[in-house]
Amino acid sequence: MAFLNNISDRITEWNYYLEEDDNYESIIGWLFDIVLFALMVFILAFLWLLYKTEMPVVSILLAVSFSALIGYFHFRLKQKQLKSKRQEKWKKAANEYRTKDLLRLAPQQFKWTLAKALFRYGKFENIKVNKNHLKATFNNERVLIGFYQVPYARYVPAHELFRFSKIMQHWGYKTGFFFSTSAFDDACRMAAKDTSGLTIHLIDTNGLIRIMDKAGIFKDQKDINEYLDKKIKEFKLQKKQNRKKIFFRPKNAKTYILYGVIFLAMGFVFSSYLIYYFLLALFFILLGILVYMVSSTHQQNSKNYDAEDQVL
Repeated sequence: MAFLNNISDRITEWNYYLEEDDNYESIIGWLFDIVLFALMVFILAFLWLLYKTEMPVVSILLAVSFSALIGYFHFRLKQKQLKSKRQEKWKKAANEYRTKDLLRLAPQQFKWTLAKALFRYGKFENIKVNKNHLKATFNNERVLIGFYQVPYARYVPAHELFRFSKIMQHWGYKTGFFFSTSAFDDACRMAAKDTSGLTIHLIDTNGLIRIMDKAGIFKDQKDINEYLDKKIKEFKLQKKQNRKKIFFRPKNAKTYILYGVIFLAMGFVFSSYLIYYFLLALFFILLGILVYMVSSTHQQNSKNYDAEDQVL
């Protein structure tokens, strides 16, 4: 029983890595696609070899070997994609966790943490910590460094950039850097560009975290792994794993219909086996149409449920 639970947990973990922007993919669906693709290769190879050699046993052995080789390379490709998606999810979780950590810091703690990160980063020199700003040298040029760290603020208010530009002008700085734990909207970017004679570089949360990570500020690998495990458990509890979505997706339907078209074309090329190719083409085309109809119905039901949730 414990073994089955471990398998279930691993499948849930892989499915979490595959999900992207609410576009559901399943590891079981991936394996099904690999098997179906290998089966198609086997059938095509067997019928072609049988047509050429008229030796059923040899044709089967060669077709099995070829389809197994193609299936293995397909599996390895999917394995690399899964690893890449896992890394993407880890980076996203790391950004979320580290952003929350930075927002928990008191303003003075954040200021000194930023100063330490810039010092270790190596590109900023002669860093001096003032009450509300940092002064430094960047590429042998005096620069002023501002920052904005306010919890629950999605965007930096534009007036913060206007105020920062006025301080730069007052102290005679031509170049400035503005770091933030929030994002910059179009108003902020316009405020940074519209100030004549000044160059203000905007560094949002992602850029700030990258700099701090390269500077060795974070020692949280274990904590991030635990945070990611927590998100996977939440994913499982939210019951996002809809079994219908494993196979019934519009993308699958197009793939199956394409397989059918390939078999149909092969039937016209090798007319002596037309009936076999035609039956296989009919099977895959009907499978594709069925998957498309079921997936369309499921998407419509999902939209209706979403609309009901918004009303209620």
